[in-house]
Amino acid sequence: WGDSHALAWLPGLDEALSARGERGSLAIMSACAPLLGVTNPKNPKCTAYNDQVSEWVLSGKVDRVYLVAAWVAWSAPKGGYDLTDSSGLRGNAVVFSTAYRRTIEELSPHVSEIVVIAPTPGAVKFLPYRMAMATWRGTAQPRPIAKALYTAQAANFWNGVEEIKHRARVVDPAPWFCDEVQCRYSNKGQLLYRDGHHLNAEGARFAAGHLMADREAFSTATAAAAAR
Repeated sequence: WGDSHALAWLPGLDEALSARGERGSLAIMSACAPLLGVTNPKNPKCTAYNDQVSEWVLSGKVDRVYLVAAWVAWSAPKGGYDLTDSSGLRGNAVVFSTAYRRTIEELSPHVSEIVVIAPTPGAVKFLPYRMAMATWRGTAQPRPIAKALYTAQAANFWNGVEEIKHRARVVDPAPWFCDEVQCRYSNKGQLLYRDGHHLNAEGARFAAGHLMADREAFSTATAAAAAR
């Protein structure tokens, strides 16, 4: 369940679930965070859509929920969207933490597991274009983003989920992409992003490989679902 970042992750999650003999359903709307009670003026259909998804989850037809989104955009004060909460709160950081708590608390009694995929580190803007131009000009390829920059960008997300971290399993993809200095945008010569934010199919499969290898993030959740 999520926005365009969930769609970007789709090939990897599909591969991961298929490897376990499981099936999934995709609930996606671009520019629409999987947060209940949040209004995004750039997508007026978002609130009603999320209510429909929530009703479907609460109907008992879903065993585990993965929440994947552009969390930096939804939680940062200047994330590109001016969100409003149904309680009247404004300001993305406080709206995010309030709506995140509301969403997790509403869903958790009805599913065996909620897995939240934390922000994907990303790369420089217009990455493929910049790489192509560098090749054409014979200049150096774009530098990966600094780990410190990603950490600062993701800080509001981690602050917002901290208070209720016991109710959902939060998977951090940063160690898969980043060392202590920078965050890679390619792996073994394969590009991992289709722009500065979204994974491409190769990147989604790269992430899925790490997800399946993470016992806490995937194997344990799968075992819990099977036991149920």
